[in-house]
Amino acid sequence: MEPGNNNTAEGWDAGADSYAASTHFGAMLEWYSVQALETLGITSVVQKATSPLTLLDIGGGPGTLSIYLGRQIKQLQSENKVPVPITLIASDFAPKFVDITAKRAAKEHLDFITPKILDGQALELDSESVDYAFSAFGLFLFPDRAKGFSEAYRVLKPGGALLITSWTPPMAPMMVLGATMKRLPQPPETQPPAQKPAGMPLSTEEAIQEEMSAAGFKTISITKFGSNWLLPHSEFIAFVQTNPMLSGLRNRLGEDKLTAAVQSTLTEEFPEPCTLPATAYVSIGWKL
Repeated sequence: MEPGNNNTAEGWDAGADSYAASTHFGAMLEWYSVQALETLGITSVVQKATSPLTLLDIGGGPGTLSIYLGRQIKQLQSENKVPVPITLIASDFAPKFVDITAKRAAKEHLDFITPKILDGQALELDSESVDYAFSAFGLFLFPDRAKGFSEAYRVLKPGGALLITSWTPPMAPMMVLGATMKRLPQPPETQPPAQKPAGMPLSTEEAIQEEMSAAGFKTISITKFGSNWLLPHSEFIAFVQTNPMLSGLRNRLGEDKLTAAVQSTLTEEFPEPCTLPATAYVSIGWKL
């Protein structure tokens, strides 16, 4: 990844409204949340529970996974298929994301969702207080993923599981950005190898196994899902202009120059309707 990215609560707050308003990108993220939750079998877990369940969404952004899961639980409750009380903590370290999630949950009367500002690298939760934890495209971006994994492991009860999703090639945004970078003049190589931009975190099965195992997780399963997605140019431009993980690139090249280059790339190489592939891993590790 590009050095100098503003991967902070303030950085994500600044782009939260644009992120939440991205209809097509949001639909893509929700689809992967659906695949992830179905892989875990969470609705079956809820229906078979014999004691109150506490669920935790870590780095949940605008509540994509939490709201979808909340709807599923509410439907089961309406059918009298939830035998125990449920608490779903929808957390993020960016206050604006938590506020967006709170408003969405209130609008849909998902009263069991508790929006909460939490840093996934230092969760202010008791040890062994959570039955299942999720992080859909959240934990893989943590500056210190080892802390993120260890904190998730700490708060899980024995027998609980952590579910994460992470991107792996081919990934639509990276395809467009890669094509864009080829169009731009590249500066002389002045950075030592250790400071070169790194690849996408947790984008290989080996990396996922290694990092989850190091935190103590066992019986790790990894499943790949992929599909093709309609990505309107306007949403992709907004993504480039507001995503804090691209702030280093915007600062280095200049926002106007980067936007113009991306627009040219989209127009000439990815004309609308622009449909591109995106692939992700769904990984589940258990605390035995």
